[in-house]
Amino acid sequence: MNIILGIYGLLMLAGGVIGYKKAGSKMSLIMGIVSSVFIFIGLYLTQASPAKVYTLIAVIAVFLLGIFIKRFIKTKSF
Repeated sequence: MNIILGIYGLLMLAGGVIGYKKAGSKMSLIMGIVSSVFIFIGLYLTQASPAKVYTLIAVIAVFLLGIFIKRFIKTKSF
């Protein structure tokens, strides 16, 4: 599970960088960095209480998915 979450954190960071390079969106870069930092902090904290941290990471993922779906419906592009 930690490997999957690590990959997810890297993809969030890469998505922010791609959004910045492609569209010049500073918000994409900032949110990509912030969300990936939270995911990596969560991975670090899984050593203490894995269930709580996995729940936190899942909530972050669902929140971000909601934002992406809303944006996709509005603009019809990624």
